[in-house]
Amino acid sequence: MDTGSSSEKQFPALIFTFGLIYISSFLGLLSYGIRDLEMIGHDYKKTREPPKIEEVEPITDETATDGPTTYALIGDQLKPVKRPTDMDEKGYFKGKNWHPLQPGTATDEALSKLYSHITLIYRGMPPYRRWTIVTGLPSKSAKWSVLTVLINVLLCLFTFDMTFRTSLSDGAQDLSFARVGYVSDNSAKILVREPDSSRFPIQLSYRFADPPVDNSKRARIQPGTWKYADTIPHVDDESDYTFVRTIKGLSPDTRYQFAASDKHMGFFATAPKVGEVSKRRGSTGHFTFLHSSCVKARFPYNPFADPLTVPGFSKLASALKSLKPAFMLFLGDFIYIDVPHRHGSDVDHYRREYRQVYASPEWPSVASLQSHSQSFDNYDSYSLPWLHVYDDHEIANDWDANTTGYYPAAFDPYNHYHIAANPPTYRKLDPAALANPAIPPTEKKPYFTFTQGLASFFMIDTRAYRTPPDSSDSTILGADQLSDLLTWIAKPEPRGIRWKILVSSVPFTKNWRTNAQDTWRGYLAERRVILEAMWNVNAQARRTKSGGTGIVVLSGDRHEFAATAFPPPDDNDKGWTPEATVHEFSTSPLSMFYLPVRTYMEDKNEDAVGEPDVCVKYIPDGNSKFGVVDIEPESASGQSVLKYRLFVDGVERWSHYLIAPGK
Repeated sequence: MDTGSSSEKQFPALIFTFGLIYISSFLGLLSYGIRDLEMIGHDYKKTREPPKIEEVEPITDETATDGPTTYALIGDQLKPVKRPTDMDEKGYFKGKNWHPLQPGTATDEALSKLYSHITLIYRGMPPYRRWTIVTGLPSKSAKWSVLTVLINVLLCLFTFDMTFRTSLSDGAQDLSFARVGYVSDNSAKILVREPDSSRFPIQLSYRFADPPVDNSKRARIQPGTWKYADTIPHVDDESDYTFVRTIKGLSPDTRYQFAASDKHMGFFATAPKVGEVSKRRGSTGHFTFLHSSCVKARFPYNPFADPLTVPGFSKLASALKSLKPAFMLFLGDFIYIDVPHRHGSDVDHYRREYRQVYASPEWPSVASLQSHSQSFDNYDSYSLPWLHVYDDHEIANDWDANTTGYYPAAFDPYNHYHIAANPPTYRKLDPAALANPAIPPTEKKPYFTFTQGLASFFMIDTRAYRTPPDSSDSTILGADQLSDLLTWIAKPEPRGIRWKILVSSVPFTKNWRTNAQDTWRGYLAERRVILEAMWNVNAQARRTKSGGTGIVVLSGDRHEFAATAFPPPDDNDKGWTPEATVHEFSTSPLSMFYLPVRTYMEDKNEDAVGEPDVCVKYIPDGNSKFGVVDIEPESASGQSVLKYRLFVDGVERWSHYLIAPGK
C-alpha cells in the first residue's frame, strides 16, 4: 500500500521546519507592530465588520458644502463620516452609509490631523478569534495569540511523539515471549524469544490437555504426563535470541499444554485429519480461520496511549472466543519500517520493529502463550497460530527491487520471527537451510503450502521475484514460483478438500486504481495465465464427473475491503462455465488508517487481457478489519458451502456465501 513514504524521511522534517518558520514569523509579525497587523487583518475582513472608533476630536472639512464632515480610514481609503447619523450607539459604522471622499474636498490640514489619529481609530478594532485560530496569525488579544501559538506547538509535539517516541526506547531488547506457529494434525511449531542467558538451557515439554472426545460431562480434565520434546542449550544475537522447535508425534484434533523451563507456557489444539472438521467438545462443526494485514502501533493516534499499543488487536481479541478459528493468515505489513519515518536500514532497526509489535500490550490477547485467560480446565482455551507472508512495508514502500538494497536486512527478522514458524515451504527446504544466511533468499523459495481441515493453501511471495510491470512478460512471481503455483492449482486434492485458497499480499483484482501497478493490475498477462488454470480446474472436474473445487483468493494491502468475482468469458470453447468463477476477498487493515477517498472502481469494459472484474462488495471505511472464512463439510449432494464474514472495528458488517461446484 502506498502510504506516501517516498518522502518518508522528509515528511516529519518538513513539519518541524514549517513549525520553526511559523514561530519565527509569528514573533516577527508581533515586532512589526500590532497596530499594523490590526489594519492588515481588518483590511482582509472589512466586508465582515467595520472597525469601531473611539471618541476623538472631530476633524472637519470646512469647505464641504453640506456642513462639517468627520473622516476615517476605512480599509485603504479615506472616507467621510457624518456624525451621528453614520454611527450607532456603540460607535460602529452603519452598513454602507458613507461615501468615498471626493477629490478636492479635504484640506491638507484635515488630512494631516486625520493621519495623526489613525492609532486611535484602530485601537478599538475587535479581535477576530476564529480567523486567528484558523490562520495562526496574531490577534490584538494576547489571549488568542498565545492560544494559536500553543495549538501549533502542540501539533508539532504530537508529530515528534508519533515519529520518535518508540525509537527513543530500548526497542524491546528484553522482550521474552512465546507464540504458536503452524499446527498440523500431528505436529506444532513453537517460537520462543529469550534474551536472558541465565535461563538456558531451556527444556521444552508438553502434555495431553483434552477431555475424552466422547465425554459428555463437564468433568475436570485429567492432565496427562509431561513428555520431553527438546532442549535448547543456548541462543544468541544471530537469531535475535529466538528459536523454533517442532513438537512431533501428536494426535489429530487434540488439545495439548506446552511448557518451557523459562516459564513460558500455553495451549494449542492440533488440526483434525485432512478433509475433516474438529469433533472436540465445543467445536462448531465447521472449519474456520481468519485473515487480515497491516498493523501499526497507535493508529489512530492517541498521545495518552502506550507507545506500542495496537488498537486493532483489542478488536480482534473481542471476537476470538465466539469464532474459535484454527489460525490467522496475516498477509503482510506486520511492521511499517518507513511509516511515519524510517529510522534506519540495518538489521537491528528491522528487528526492533518486529519486537515492538510482539511487545504490544494487546498481543497476548490475540496469540501469545502468556495469555492470562488460558486455563487448564477451560478446554476452549488455546493459542491462535499466526501464519505469515510479507509485503512491501517489511522492506520499503512499494518494494520492487527483488533481493537487493534493503532486502537482506529486512529478510533477517522475517526469517527468524515468521518463516521459521510458518508451514513448510513448497519445496520443503530444511529449516537449517532457511536459517543459513549464506544461502540467497530467492534460493530459499519462501512461499508455502499446506492442507488443513477442508481446504488447501498456497501462500505466495509477491516481492522477491517481481519484474517491472506493464509488459507482456512482466512477472510478479518469477518462473519457478509460477510453475509451482500452476502445479498446485491443477493437483487433485484428497477426499473432503473442496476449496483451494490462494494467499496473496497484494490484491488480485485490477479494480484498484491508486498505485495500481504495485498490485496484480501491473501483471495482467501473468494473472490471466493463473485465472485460466483456475477455470480449468472445474472444467476438468466435470469431464471426469468428480466434485469441483471452489477457488478463493485472499489478499490485503489496500486499507480497504473489496469482494471481487472473476467469471470466465461467456464465449469460450474450453468448457468454462459460470460456476467456475473465482472470488477474491481483500481485507485490511487490522490496525491502521483507512483511505478517506475511494480508490476501487469496476471497469465495465473488457481490456486486452481479460474480462472485467466484477465488484461484489466494497467497504472502504474502518481502521480495523478482518475476514472470517467458515467452510462447511461436504453435504450429501456433494456441495460444500464457504461463508465469508467481514468484521469492521470489531462488529460484523457483511457476509457472503459461496458454493463449491457439485459432482
